[in-house]
Amino acid sequence: MKVFVLGGTGFIGSHIVARLRVQGHEVSVGSRGNSGNRFHGVAYHEVDLASGRGLLDALIGVDLVIHCASATVPASSAVNPESDIESNLVGTLKLLEIMREINVKKMVYLSSGGTVYGEPADNPVPESHPLNPISSYGVVKVAVEHYLEIASREWGLEKIIFRPSNPYGEGQVNKAGQGLIAAVISCALHNKPVSIFGDGNTVRDYIYVGDLALLISKSVTFEKTGTFNAGSGLGVSVNEIVNKVEDISGRPLKKEFSEKRRFDVEKVVLDSRKSMSGFSWSPETELSLGIRKQFVWMEDVCFGRTVGPCL
Repeated sequence: MKVFVLGGTGFIGSHIVARLRVQGHEVSVGSRGNSGNRFHGVAYHEVDLASGRGLLDALIGVDLVIHCASATVPASSAVNPESDIESNLVGTLKLLEIMREINVKKMVYLSSGGTVYGEPADNPVPESHPLNPISSYGVVKVAVEHYLEIASREWGLEKIIFRPSNPYGEGQVNKAGQGLIAAVISCALHNKPVSIFGDGNTVRDYIYVGDLALLISKSVTFEKTGTFNAGSGLGVSVNEIVNKVEDISGRPLKKEFSEKRRFDVEKVVLDSRKSMSGFSWSPETELSLGIRKQFVWMEDVCFGRTVGPCL
């Protein structure tokens, strides 16, 4: 199968590309520039989602699009919601129009299990839970999901929507406010205090990026459509994450607490049984092991033993 991965040089996208190649798919990638992770034998296209530049040429002959590109994270979308809408929502509408024009009728889209539900009534949260995002980031993700549903009804788009929890692992760096685990590891490596919003008891569901990439890569061979959570099913607080990094690094970390951000929900844990049964998949990497893998990778990057950014 010819698979186009939009955002395929990024943290999650590069893991997806690696998995697809192992499975024998013909993979091409769209990204905004020449930076990021690249693989020999993969065709790379410079594209811009917001403007649609380069997308038509990149999509010719493609069977399926995996859309894991995002120009924002929850923190940056709160600062500039207009940019979030223009780059992610409007850009995705342009992508869908091009797909319709050239008859590419399959898409796997990465939404956000951590933001689309808002403050859940119950945890773990099933896919049937009402969507009530409290952040611009979540609002845009929900809007994209709705437009994918419209495309499905109007011109037959075959869609799989994944709502991942909080991915972490090798390749994720402390960049642009994304990734608590990366931020805490960075503090441990650089002997800096950890900044915590609220009291540290906010609970999230963390999924190892290799497990997430396996799920997404497996999904392209299934004749399924629909919406699926993708998480570990386990809730872990910010304070517990800090404690785990302290144990793994052997370095005590000073905590600096500040006011909770208005777009942070108190607790989100995902019910991912639908993904597990639908795609013969399970999240296999235990949290401490996954954090240890990310710590070793970031330590190698930061101290020059491998190539990559260290922030």
